Amino acid sequence: MVRFLGLNEDPGQYELISDDASPLQGDNLTFTAETIQPYSSNLFYEPIPFEMLKTFETKPQLIVSVDGLPAVCHNLNCDYDFQVQESVIDSFTFDATANSVTFVGQGLPTDDADFVKIKFAHAPCTITAGSSSETGFTCDMEIPPTCGTYIPSVVVQMGEVTMADSVTAEQIDCTITSAVPMSDLNLLGGDNITFTGTNFPHTLSTSTFAISFDNSLTSDCAVQKSSTTELVCLTSAFDSTADSGGSFTPTVVVNDLTIAQSLSFAVRTVFKSGMSVTPASASPVLK
Repeated sequence: MVRFLGLNEDPGQYELISDDASPLQGDNLTFTAETIQPYSSNLFYEPIPFEMLKTFETKPQLIVSVDGLPAVCHNLNCDYDFQVQESVIDSFTFDATANSVTFVGQGLPTDDADFVKIKFAHAPCTITAGSSSETGFTCDMEIPPTCGTYIPSVVVQMGEVTMADSVTAEQIDCTITSAVPMSDLNLLGGDNITFTGTNFPHTLSTSTFAISFDNSLTSDCAVQKSSTTELVCLTSAFDSTADSGGSFTPTVVVNDLTIAQSLSFAVRTVFKSGMSVTPASASPVLK
C-alpha cells in the first residue's frame, strides 16, 4: 500500500508499474489506483430554518406577537425608522415657592400634547398649559419633590430629550422641625419615632435612608414608612449600662443628604415592663 502524507493538494492520478529490472514480489498481486477529488471548496451545511434567515434592510424589522402568538405583517413590511431626537435642554430652574420647573433648550416641541412624561426629584411634573415653545417650557409639580440631588427627565413623542453637558443637578433639601416621642425611649428599643418636616420621600422603594444615634452602640432607627411631611422609624436597642438615662442626637440621612437638625432624645434609666394584665385569665376556647 502506498500512502501520500502531508499533501495539501491533489497529487493527480498515479500508477504502480512492475518492470523486469525490479519486479514487484508477492502472492496474488493486485494493482489498483484511486484519487479523491473534492466536491467543492465550500463547507457543507445542513438546511437552515426559515426563521433564522434574514435579509439586509435599511429599516429594522419588528417581531410582532398578539396574545403570545406570532403575527405576520402585511407583505412582511413590519419595519420602522430610527429618527434622531434633535431636542436639547440646556438648563432648568426649580422654583420651590411656585413648586414648578422651568426649562430652557433648543428644538423643543411647541405643542403641549407632544410632552409624554416629565419627572423631577421622584415627582411627576405636568406641563403648564400654553408654555411650550422651541426654546423652553414650564411644568408644575404634582406632588412635592423628594430631597436629594437630581437632573430632570423629559420624554416627548420622539423619545427622551437630551440633556446638554452644561446641565447641572439640583439639590433638594429636607427639613426636620419636630419628632415624637423625644423622651422616655426604651433601652431595649422598639419605639416608633415620627419625624415631622418637609420633602421626605413619598415611598420607601425609590429612596435610601440611614438614621442612627450618637450613643455608645450607634443604635439604628429603621425607617418604617414615609410621606412628604412624616418619617417614621423604629429604634433598636441601646446599651443598658452606658446609655441608661442619657440623651442622644440622631443623624438622619436621606438619599445621601444629611438633614440639618439638633433634636435630642432621652433614654429611660430602667427597662419598660408590664405591671399587670387585665383580665388575669381568659378562656382557652373563646376568643
